[in-house]
Amino acid sequence: MINSILECNATATAHTEQALLRYSKDFIGRQDYALRRGGGEIVPELTAPQPVDRELWSPSIISSRRSKVVRNGAEVVLDDDLHTDSCWRFEANSGQVGISLSERITITHVTVDHIAKELTSTIELAPRTLILWGVVDKDTLTMDSALKTATGKAAELLASTRGPAISAGFQFAPLAWITYDIHTSSHVQTFPVFDHIALSNLTFSVVVVEVVNNWGASSTCLYRIRVHGKHNP
Repeated sequence: MINSILECNATATAHTEQALLRYSKDFIGRQDYALRRGGGEIVPELTAPQPVDRELWSPSIISSRRSKVVRNGAEVVLDDDLHTDSCWRFEANSGQVGISLSERITITHVTVDHIAKELTSTIELAPRTLILWGVVDKDTLTMDSALKTATGKAAELLASTRGPAISAGFQFAPLAWITYDIHTSSHVQTFPVFDHIALSNLTFSVVVVEVVNNWGASSTCLYRIRVHGKHNP
């Protein structure tokens, strides 16, 4: 009997450890050039809308008392924190965040993090379609040459001559079309940039992540954005 209990306890502990590992381990294995503590910063002029003020209530048996107003600015999307509600929440199903990277890099991938669906009852707040835009501030001739080889969704975006909703006078190139899938087993999903961008060796120091839509909610929560690539000395 004792042995059976110990075996059950050991099995339960192993399952718990596996679950914690699944939700906490950073398994991407790529440097994040958008990470705030690594030097990444938000570009306010390219970020909208403003975060939502939410009044949190803490009911108890004795009384119900309103807690302080919580405001999460867009800066939280550059932090490695996926605790519940540690997201940039805005009252719309679309928006954008401008990010100044810690270094000028050749971008190869972008990662979108959201809280695991097992840990939230509002997974529809997750972004669904996103576009990664790069601010064109040098190498214009190389950029023009690279963009001529664009195909598929990249060519479609270029033909529309559109950039993110707020461009603040900058010129943009589309770098990636992203579909974040809430139905897959992983809540951390990495996407490659367009092939012609990956092959061009173009470098960027500022990007915009545009949320085109979410999974059906009137508000959107953006937990974390990572930008990966290689530094060209």
